[in-house]
Amino acid sequence: MMSSKIFSQNSSHKDVSQLRQKYYPHHGGPQDDFIYAFLSIIKDGTNDFQDIKNKMRKLFISIMRQHYIRDENIDDYLKICLEKKYVFEANNEIINLTKKGELYLEDCKTILDHSSYWFQKLLSENSVVLITAISLIFLSFIKIIFGLAAASHGMFSEGLENLTDLIKIPIILVIGIKLKKDKLGSILIIFLMIFAGVMMIYTSIDALMNLAPIDVTSEIIMITLISIAINSGLSYYKSLVGRSTGNMSLLMDSKDSEFNVLISLGVLIGLLSAIFKLYFVDAIVAIIIALFVIKEAIEILIEITSKKENFDILNLNVKADRIYKNLLAKHFLAKIKEQKLECDELIGDFCEGLELGRKYFQVWADFNYSLLGAQIARKHLDTLIQQELLLLNNEKLILSEKGHEYLKRIRHQERFTHVDYYLKSKKNRKLDLIKYNLPENKLFNFFKWILVILSFFFVGFIFWLLYFFINLGLNWLLMLVIW
Repeated sequence: MMSSKIFSQNSSHKDVSQLRQKYYPHHGGPQDDFIYAFLSIIKDGTNDFQDIKNKMRKLFISIMRQHYIRDENIDDYLKICLEKKYVFEANNEIINLTKKGELYLEDCKTILDHSSYWFQKLLSENSVVLITAISLIFLSFIKIIFGLAAASHGMFSEGLENLTDLIKIPIILVIGIKLKKDKLGSILIIFLMIFAGVMMIYTSIDALMNLAPIDVTSEIIMITLISIAINSGLSYYKSLVGRSTGNMSLLMDSKDSEFNVLISLGVLIGLLSAIFKLYFVDAIVAIIIALFVIKEAIEILIEITSKKENFDILNLNVKADRIYKNLLAKHFLAKIKEQKLECDELIGDFCEGLELGRKYFQVWADFNYSLLGAQIARKHLDTLIQQELLLLNNEKLILSEKGHEYLKRIRHQERFTHVDYYLKSKKNRKLDLIKYNLPENKLFNFFKWILVILSFFFVGFIFWLLYFFINLGLNWLLMLVIW
């Protein structure tokens, strides 16, 4: 079998697409499929069915759609593998792979190597810097033009703030990544955040002293909404890559994107107020948000510089932490519902399951977050106990009423992938819906196709906006040259 790097260079996307269509004709891949994990455990020499169950119950991968793998799920995996002749059962619940099962594993490994390679590319520092730069150039360009056209100081200031954000790109690349001076890069980014906040206050005070009507158009509101969406996405993306690489500069830049979302929300409030001729709201909201940004930046700066030893980046709360927080909460609560374990046993099982996930699912197990382990798991477990979702009873963890209610609320989020991939007949599908208490998904499929159609229209609209903004920008530039 080839490594993901060799595969990506010597094999085509077409080869992988054919394999994916063969085994996963509808959607997904091995990273969504616990049948692959089930067979991989057998291939590694665990043949006793009870031992297989013990390992499968511990398995954890970040992309998992099941909160926890239950015994009835594993019974289904065996049933499916027997039907597909991936395994055969010897005496005393001893399970062995067939040639067909080995071929299936090899093909799935090829698909997984390919997807992991490109996912790792996406999660690299160079990719996040490039995508951030393109996004900032686009946003600053349209905000400055439309901010001037609409006389919106909030939007114009936001456009300037996006331009100053571009200065952070070489800081991250040179100081944070090349020179490995992460702390220095983070401090410089914080100073730029403070500078941007001060400039926002200055321009907003000037706007208050010289109130002018704001021309609110649908295009301006659309730009603001697009800005909120892009900055929210960048905040998650940069924090995810920052966590996986341990790059403090990227984590600090993700905080800056969070502040940009607040600024865009402030602009939106100012625009909506301008509809009712309340033009002063735009500047006041901008000042309030700028003061908040400066306050947060100074607090982070003090925390970083006050410590003589290296600053622990785990103390910095970023958007990506919510992904792991939610995943671990669902996994721990669902597991304790099925088993009574002590804290150390739960953490030990999690670490063992995570290592299995990393072994079989590569980057999909932890989104390249190498620090994910016992320390972070313990932190999230302590939070669940503090929130009284879990209780301690004679040193054993038990699910509280609050925890039961939480699991009920998130029940609809859980998906059993083997239901979608393997139980094709209507009879089996109906039985499985009853068994796992799942809703019939005809309506879901209908809305899924509606969303696919709408996404095509949205992409077309984005291209139209790009054409419109470029055309408008060229016209403005021509007018300035003539003037």
